[in-house]
Amino acid sequence: MKLQLKEQVKDLNKSIQGFTQAAMLLKHINADTLRDDLTQAVCDRAFIGEDELPRNEKAFKEQIKRARSRLPAVKEALSRYLQETAAAYAELNGKLGKHPLTHLLRLRLQTLLAAGFATRTPWAQWPRLPIYLKAMTLRLEKYSGNPARDAAREADIQELEQMCQEKTDGLAKQGQPVSDDLAAFRWMIEELRVSLFAQELKTPYPVSVKRLLKEWESLIISG
Repeated sequence: MKLQLKEQVKDLNKSIQGFTQAAMLLKHINADTLRDDLTQAVCDRAFIGEDELPRNEKAFKEQIKRARSRLPAVKEALSRYLQETAAAYAELNGKLGKHPLTHLLRLRLQTLLAAGFATRTPWAQWPRLPIYLKAMTLRLEKYSGNPARDAAREADIQELEQMCQEKTDGLAKQGQPVSDDLAAFRWMIEELRVSLFAQELKTPYPVSVKRLLKEWESLIISG
C-alpha cells in the first residue's frame, strides 16, 4: 500500500504539522527516527486501522481508495496528539531535576516515549498520552504533602506491573504473542496511575486496584 500511495507517503513524511517543534522537545529521540515512526503510525491507522486485511485484488483496490481518503484526517489527528504530548513532556521534564521521584518517572518516560513509541502506541491511547504525562507532573507537585501515601500507591502499581511482566515473559518463552487483553491491561495500569496520583484529570472508565485485580483474575482464567 505504501508503494501504491508513495506520493502521499512522501508528502506525509515532510508535512506532519508541528513536527519540528515536537522533535526539539522530544530531543531524546533522533529526529529522523521520530519522523519515520510517526509516518508509519499514520500509515498503520489510515491504511488498515481496524479493517480486515484485503485478501484479493478487488479488496486491495478498495482498501487503497479508503486509505487515500482517510490519510488527511489521520495525519491531522496525529499531529495534534503529537504537539500535546510534546508540550506535556516538556513541562514535566522541566520539573524533574532533583525531585525524589525523578528516577522513577524517568523510567516511566522511557516506557511511554522511547524511540518507536508512535507505532507501539495503540491509536485509542494517543489522546491519553499527554494526560499520562500531566498526571506525572501533578504527582510531582503533590508528593511532598504525603510521600508515604505516594509510596504505598506505587507499591500497588508495581505489584500489578510485575504480574503483567511475568505473564508477558512466560508467553515470550513459549514463543506466544501477547494477547489483546493483556496489552489492554497494561494500558489499564496507566489509567490507574492517573486515578491514584492525579484524580482531577479523570479516566475514561472506572479504575481501582481492586477492579484491576478482578480484571486480572478473569484474564488469567480466560487464558
